[in-house]
Amino acid sequence: GQDEFYFPLPYAQMDVCLYGKNRGVSAEIVARACDLTADHVRRVWADIDTKRTTTRYLQLAPLLIEPVAEITK
Repeated sequence: GQDEFYFPLPYAQMDVCLYGKNRGVSAEIVARACDLTADHVRRVWADIDTKRTTTRYLQLAPLLIEPVAEITK
């Protein structure tokens, strides 16, 4: 579906995988909760890492040549 266009899983499974990754839950436990294999969960986690790395610049403050009064309060 549309939810799998950007993420490799439906939202419900992706949420559980993301929760497990962020909380340090083992791939085996997450896999059981998602009805996946542990290897599949590890691949999902690798995909999350890649997306986080390649989009890191979007989360950073802008680089400005000089201060802009309207945004530097």
